[in-house]
Amino acid sequence: RKGLNKILIIDDEEDNLIVFKLLFKMLNKRHNVEFDVNFIKWTNEESYSNIIKINPDILFLDIKLPGTSGVDVLKRLRDDGFDKPVIAQTSHATSLELPVYESIFSDGLIKKPIEEEVLIEILSKYNFMSV
Repeated sequence: RKGLNKILIIDDEEDNLIVFKLLFKMLNKRHNVEFDVNFIKWTNEESYSNIIKINPDILFLDIKLPGTSGVDVLKRLRDDGFDKPVIAQTSHATSLELPVYESIFSDGLIKKPIEEEVLIEILSKYNFMSV
């Protein structure tokens, strides 16, 4: 959809993608904002090429993915010239891992289940919405 900020959510868990869908619906209703939201259920290498095809303005990337990790995906994206914000999402990070992930994913890191306020904070930080 032309003119809308393109957002991509990547996760290997269908439930997490559904939560994001609901959150974006709520944002649309409560704040009258609309986005071009795309979802990829990560399965394999083809999922990576879809990121490049979609070329989002901001990417929400799960850290734990089958066959790879969000860390590796981020590195590949940066090596391939993708310079837009990549926000890590995790539900499993330990207190020891969190600071490491926060330094790797300098654009942002959010914990699942994702809360509306946190999503708004990230989207506002990158000027995709103003509250």
